[in-house]
Amino acid sequence: MNRLTLALAALLLASLTACNEPAAPAPAAPASPGAGLPPGHPPTSGMPAGTPKGPTAMPAVAPMPTDAAAGGVTGTVAETLNAPGYTYVRLTTATGEVWAAGPTTTVAVGQKVTAVRTNTMRNFESKTLGKTFATIEFAEQLLVDGAGTAAPAAAVAPAPAADPHGAPAAAPAGEVKVERAPGGKTVSEIWAGAGAMKGQKVKLQAKVVKASNGILGKNWWHVQDGTGAAGKDDDLVVTTLATAVVGDVVVLEGTVATDKDLGAGYKYAVIVEDAVLAK
Repeated sequence: MNRLTLALAALLLASLTACNEPAAPAPAAPASPGAGLPPGHPPTSGMPAGTPKGPTAMPAVAPMPTDAAAGGVTGTVAETLNAPGYTYVRLTTATGEVWAAGPTTTVAVGQKVTAVRTNTMRNFESKTLGKTFATIEFAEQLLVDGAGTAAPAAAVAPAPAADPHGAPAAAPAGEVKVERAPGGKTVSEIWAGAGAMKGQKVKLQAKVVKASNGILGKNWWHVQDGTGAAGKDDDLVVTTLATAVVGDVVVLEGTVATDKDLGAGYKYAVIVEDAVLAK
């Protein structure tokens, strides 16, 4: 074998070896200033020496909700009024004066208040206060100078689990049994004939099984008389300015309404409105 042959063999072997070698790994990218930190954490580069790095550097603190984020309005209290279960405030805001109302809250003129998660109502009449509001924001909560209120017994626009107008727990069979009022209708008859009775006065005798007072200027009762099927047509919602407690048997006269939508998730297929106690 001559030298030329040996040289060619050596070159061929070198080329094969080079083809079988794995590619060199790409150099690692430099760590970003925020690597290893929780989302939203500021970068630690440029911080003084000895400053702790990583998640323990700045514990997360939930910020107070702003009026825009919470779907409400913020202002300085110019006037305050109280009604059973409610506090009304006239707020001076950057865009003008706004009336708002929420669960009973201790508040004084001059304090900053945020009405959280509001529902706008127009031409709202508060018979308790003897006042009609052209526009008012009913709030789920009033925050005074950044501090919250205690959970209300009955919120204006609560989550479904806390709905003061929601159906009461089913009564044990045979617990409610009330005689029909002379010339009146039963609960199930009102449900069955609501379409024909819409806008008309109706009389009924029934037992108050749930009462939520002072909501939107009215008292809201659930009444039953033992007729109808449970969870279907055995319970009737009544609005009134009269007073009663759970367990009272009352004779009522009110106006039948159907497909009533009060906003904030309150919809009623059948409701008796503005009822008064009858003899």
